[in-house]
Amino acid sequence: MRFRYFLIIGIVLFIVSLITIAGLYYIQMNERKESIDSRLYETAQILLSSNIIDSPQIDMEKAKKILEYEIGKGQSENFFLVRNESGRILYKYNIQASEFEYIPLADPWHTVNHPEKYIRVLSVNLSQQTGRSLQVGIIVSKDLVIPQFFSKITWLTILLTNLAGILIAWFLANFLTRPIRHLSDFLNKNAQIENGHFSIKKISSPELQPKKNSRDEFDVLIITINQLIERVNQGFQISRLWTYQMSHEIKTPLSIVSSILNQPNSIETLTEKIRLQIFKISETVNAFLSWAEAQNIRPNVTHVIRISRLLNDVIEKVKIKINVEIILELEHDFIVGINYNQMEQVFSNLLDNAFDHGKKGSPIRIVCRQNAVTVFNQGEPFPQRILDNLGQPFNKGDSPDTGLLRGTGLGLAYVTTVCQMNEYLLDIQHADGITSIRLDLSSAIS
Repeated sequence: MRFRYFLIIGIVLFIVSLITIAGLYYIQMNERKESIDSRLYETAQILLSSNIIDSPQIDMEKAKKILEYEIGKGQSENFFLVRNESGRILYKYNIQASEFEYIPLADPWHTVNHPEKYIRVLSVNLSQQTGRSLQVGIIVSKDLVIPQFFSKITWLTILLTNLAGILIAWFLANFLTRPIRHLSDFLNKNAQIENGHFSIKKISSPELQPKKNSRDEFDVLIITINQLIERVNQGFQISRLWTYQMSHEIKTPLSIVSSILNQPNSIETLTEKIRLQIFKISETVNAFLSWAEAQNIRPNVTHVIRISRLLNDVIEKVKIKINVEIILELEHDFIVGINYNQMEQVFSNLLDNAFDHGKKGSPIRIVCRQNAVTVFNQGEPFPQRILDNLGQPFNKGDSPDTGLLRGTGLGLAYVTTVCQMNEYLLDIQHADGITSIRLDLSSAIS
């Protein structure tokens, strides 16, 4: 932590200390004043009830004992005055200073201003009953009523408390935030990717290793960051692979075109060969753009139709390039809410995939049952590498006949992406020489 943070902590502690002392000062001072007032009031009540004030000759010894018993003696000086209707003092006890003798009768409670003493007086006017007035007072040192908190010891205590607080804060900051600092240093270092290195190292520092099955928030954070780093590295790797594959898919037809132009061909043959290669480039780019669009556009419903109508439309369109029998079995002709263009492309890709990778001349079956559409074809199973990377473009296997790469791997990537975006369940199985791709559309049924 920086120095200014400790300075702020010190200032806060200092302010809290002052507020605490001021609060204690105010509470103690009020409690002591209230205690003195309570004693004066009780003393006045006892003096009045004892008939001392009413008698022609006041028993001063008795009054003295009452004052000492009720108010106390030692650090305090107690006094009382008895006045007549005109205010003249008839009797007085334990009062010498002349300025104390002229305490006004108008206010029941009066505090005499004195630089060293706290003088408090209670006045009781009895002129209507006895023609007399009673004033009971106490004189104590100001230090007993107004605590002297702000002394050298107090300031030294505040200073030491703040210093201790800053040291504790510094220790806690270094001890508790050390893993955060190490994590920050690691992330700052990894943010600077060196030339030629397109991967980020995972957090491997021994001080930052999370404990097994730990529920600590920091350990969970480390695990999450490592997972995020792994996904970023996968993204780097996949994007580089996609760039290579796209370049390869486009470069191959262009190389073929260049080779064709260097060979003697008739105009018709040359035109047809070039047209086929340009068509392949166009199909590759269009398929990649369709996949990218499916990944970045929110799912939306454009049509609510029966599944039979959608499948019949798809079958009519693919018959142009698929010259095998396509059998549609409708065990359950359900209604779905879908994005028509996307789902038309999905089923077209599934049929193209079944035709391209299925056994030559074998029919393709489409079965609709229990809110799902399943496409069956005879042929070899999908390679495990393709199944492990469903949803990624250019995900393709080797041809069992020639060992050459076939297709672009974009068709099944588009199907997987649309299913993920729309929460359709996709299941690929192979048994007894038959591959099945099942698409569960339950989430599209209202």
